[in-house]
Amino acid sequence: MMLFMTAYRRSATAFLSMGGIGFIPWAPGTWGSLISIPLLLIVREGLTGSVPMKIAELIVLFGIVFWLSLQAMPAATGADDPDQSFVVIDEFLGMYVSALPLMLSGAIQTVPFAAAFLLFRIFDIWKPLGIGAMDRQGTYISVLLDDVLAGIAALVVLLLLSYFGLIPIV
Repeated sequence: MMLFMTAYRRSATAFLSMGGIGFIPWAPGTWGSLISIPLLLIVREGLTGSVPMKIAELIVLFGIVFWLSLQAMPAATGADDPDQSFVVIDEFLGMYVSALPLMLSGAIQTVPFAAAFLLFRIFDIWKPLGIGAMDRQGTYISVLLDDVLAGIAALVVLLLLSYFGLIPIV
C-alpha cells in the first residue's frame, strides 16, 4: 500500500508541476504559462468537427483537467499549503481560458498567443478584480480558480482588443 501511495504522490506531483516545470526555481508560474502555449496548440490540433463540437470538446477537456487537478492536489501538496509554487497546472487552466478564441480560430498567429500570454500573466500576478480575494482563500479549488479568473479577465481584454482591431483573431 505504501508503494502505491508513493507512486500516486509522485504521479500527482508530476501532473501538477506539468512534468517538473513547476520546480524551476525562478518564475515557475511564468514557465508554466509559457509551456502551456505548445500544449494548447497540440489540443487545438486534436479538435474535430464543427465549431459547436470543438467548443464541447474544449469544455470536456477543461473539466477533466480541472477535476484531475483537484484530485491530485491533496496527495501532492498536503493540507497545510495547497498553493505551493510547484503547482503550475493552474497556469495551464488560466492560459486555456485566455486562449479559447485562438483555439477556435483558423490560423495560428503569434501575436494573439503572445497577447493572451502577457494578459494572463498580468492578471495572474497583479490579481485585480477579486482574483486576489480568491487566491487568499487558500483552498485547493481557490488555487485553481484564481488562475481561471485571471484567464477570464485576459480573455475579455483580448476580445476587446480584437473588437477594436488591435489584435487579429481570425
